[in-house]
Amino acid sequence: NTVYIYGLCSISISSISEKFGQKQYIYPQPATDKLYFNSPELITSVKIFNILGKQVLSFKSPESSIAINNLAEGLYLVKIRTKKGEKKIQKLIIKR
Repeated sequence: NTVYIYGLCSISISSISEKFGQKQYIYPQPATDKLYFNSPELITSVKIFNILGKQVLSFKSPESSIAINNLAEGLYLVKIRTKKGEKKIQKLIIKR
């Protein structure tokens, strides 16, 4: 799973979390209608981007889950910001 962004660089989506030693903060994988969070830190915002880099959803101070039933099947990137100001990027696969 390699993503080419504007033809200038490539990112292996399957290795984003492993490369940066990140714990998985979102589940289940693949997801269907809801996305749940498992974070030791308070999450202040969540942004979901499609594979082309366009933001498709945004949430401020989400609860323990968010609805993703309006997103099409496919691969997305989830950008999570914590109260400490840290940013985490994780892949999201939606399958129905």
